[in-house]
Amino acid sequence: MLIKQAKNALAEQDWATAEDRAEEARMYAGLDLTRSAQDVQKQIDEKRAEAVAKEAKKLADEGKCASALKQVAVPVRAKTREHFKKEVKKRAQGPLVACLSQKLEEDVKTGSVEAARAMLASPDSTTALSSEGFKLAEAALQKAIVKQSTADIQPLLAQQKWAEAIAKLDELKQKETLGAAEYPVAFEIIQDAIRDHLLKLAASGLTAKSP
Repeated sequence: MLIKQAKNALAEQDWATAEDRAEEARMYAGLDLTRSAQDVQKQIDEKRAEAVAKEAKKLADEGKCASALKQVAVPVRAKTREHFKKEVKKRAQGPLVACLSQKLEEDVKTGSVEAARAMLASPDSTTALSSEGFKLAEAALQKAIVKQSTADIQPLLAQQKWAEAIAKLDELKQKETLGAAEYPVAFEIIQDAIRDHLLKLAASGLTAKSP
């Protein structure tokens, strides 16, 4: 009877009643009904996760990244089962990462690097995103910072002003525009430019006609 009531409530999206009936069955019924109750609880977790992720996606698609992150973070912080937390993070990951990545890039473009870093490190971001999702957003931020910083040194590279380009990167590092993770990536861009220049010189030397 309890399992049937739980399933009926689940079908009506009455999560609280479904949860109560399933928990009663799990606590007081025999082994078979306990397993059935656990199956119902798993279904409740998945349906709730689907509903939360759907609302988070709607907010993310509207560009409301902070609200989308909070939409997931709040129920995850609550005393919920691990299955729910895993499911909601998995279902919401795509929209959250896409929205957050775009927001972080916009902040970097306007010079608000610290604001971008603060948003990524915020409690809602670290709670709502899975480990994989956080790494994806972190990589997007790093890419945006390096892309923006190298825009300033590209003219110097085009003129083969290597020392000035390196000095510019060091300046960005001192200002903390480039973090410890971004600096090596940006420095590699300069190294690649120098290597390409030397290869071109070598190639032109080989093909030059003897006097």
